[in-house]
Amino acid sequence: MTEAKTETKKTTAVKKTKTLAEALAEFQVDLPQVDLDSVNPHFKSKFASLSNITKKVLPELSKHGFSYSVGSFVDNGLLVVDAHLIHESGESRSFQFPITETQPQKIGSAITYAKRYAIQALTGVVADEDDDG
Repeated sequence: MTEAKTETKKTTAVKKTKTLAEALAEFQVDLPQVDLDSVNPHFKSKFASLSNITKKVLPELSKHGFSYSVGSFVDNGLLVVDAHLIHESGESRSFQFPITETQPQKIGSAITYAKRYAIQALTGVVADEDDDG
């Protein structure tokens, strides 16, 4: 006779909070560790790639009632990267980064740079080497 096994999924639900500030404080208690998986050849410094940051950070943000969105708009002829950390309460924080480059390759690099730094700035996650000396 074959026994049917039922597997219980272990959920890591976090207590839902009422405000963005409370949820962000809870998220920051145990910030995800983001490995520095890339090297800037010009400055010879290490940093975390955008894909590495989002793979580690987005699932943890979700546990605290956050979603993260990045779009863009044009303002006075400049492309502006527009990132939002949105909480289930309806509150949000934003980060805007104007792109001044005009060559397509440099525009793409600047957009990726802005996305990397936006998620770090909005969450408090550190994903690069301290190069302040």
